[in-house]
Parts: sequence; structure tokens; C-alpha cells
Amino acid sequence: MELKIGDNVRYLDAVGGGIITAFKGKDLVIVLEADGFETPVLRRQCVVVQPEEKTSKQAAPPKQPIPDKQPIPVKQPEPAKHPLLNKRPPLDIAGEKLVIKLAYLPEEDQPFNEASIECYLINDSPYELLYNYALINNQAWMTLQSGSVEPNTKLYLETFSRDTLNDRGHVGLQVVALKTDAFYKGRQPLSKELKLEPVKFYKIHCFKDNPYFDEDALLVDVFDE
Repeated sequence: MELKIGDNVRYLDAVGGGIITAFKGKDLVIVLEADGFETPVLRRQCVVVQPEEKTSKQAAPPKQPIPDKQPIPVKQPEPAKHPLLNKRPPLDIAGEKLVIKLAYLPEEDQPFNEASIECYLINDSPYELLYNYALINNQAWMTLQSGSVEPNTKLYLETFSRDTLNDRGHVGLQVVALKTDAFYKGRQPLSKELKLEPVKFYKIHCFKDNPYFDEDALLVDVFDE
């Protein structure tokens, strides 16, 4: 189905979706997500779940009179029952492991040495992450993407050409790990700078089989407990 501005879409390889607000080039669409952030996403990763509504040219049928009815009593909802906070469940520390990676894949349908590079954030942990992904130049950070990613999810961040590798080989990632409606191991906000090796992006053997993608990918460990 052809994508249009106003379409409600979901992502194929990640949890989430939103409303298409604009197109960027021939490969990217801008999606307004529920948290109010606009995110660039590859066209092929979007599936329409509710096409843009079109105004019907047919006249609406006349309304029929509704016979008088006795009012139906409305049952008031019962107040929500919250668990007692003093009954803290035991933590499964082994299940609290935090694993975060960046993944790089050559864009499909292009020769390997000429293909642009797609970058993904992998959250291989039981935590929701608030993240800030930035380009670093002379110790100054410039945010490229920020938002949240659900547990055990991969999220598309950006696509860049190989001729910009020298300029964008220094990136940073900041994360806050949390859970909603559950006890969890509290953590300090994490921040890490990464210096990428441009030569690896030209060596096909550096892109390897992995559990996250059907295609070979170059994985970079960011946080791994």
C-alpha cells in the first residue's frame, strides 16, 4: 500500500508506530509517535494499520427518531486495587542484566562498499530505556535521536553514508533504565562515548551473523553487565 501523510502506521522490526507527518527523500518517512517525538523511519519498515480517512461524498442518511426509553442506571467502576507497597517481591537479580548495543547494517540492494549504513539501538534487557544518541565533536554533544525504547526491542536510529564516517566516528549514548508498575534494581543514569573504526565498515567479515537481524551486522557493545 502506498504511504501517505496522515496514515497510521506500525513498525515491522520494532515496537511502536504513529502518524506519518512528512516524507524525507525517497526512503524515509517522518512518524509522529505517541510521546510527541517525530522519528525518521525507513519506508519498508512501516505498515499501514489505519489509512487516512477520506471524506465521503454521499449524504448521510436522515436520522430516525429515537423512541423514549427509561434511563439505564450506570454502574460506577470500583476503585482500583493497588498492591501494598510494603510487600516487596523478591528481585531476580540474574534477570536484571542490562545489555545495550549499537548495530550497523549496510543498506539493502546496494554494492557492499557503496551501501549507506543503517544504525539501530538494541535493548536486550528487561528495562525500558530513556535514551539520548548524539554525535560528539571536540567534547561537545549534538543530539541526533532521543526518546524511549521498550524492553527486548531494537530501534532504528539513522542512516548515514560511508563518506561521513570520519566526521561521525565519535558518538555518545546516554540511558536511564527503568520499569513501570514493578519493583526493579535502581540504577544511576549511564553515559558512554564510542569511537568507531571507519575501516571496519569496509571489511565484509566484520559484519557477522547475530541473534538480532536476519542480515549480517556489525555489533558494538555499549553497556554489557
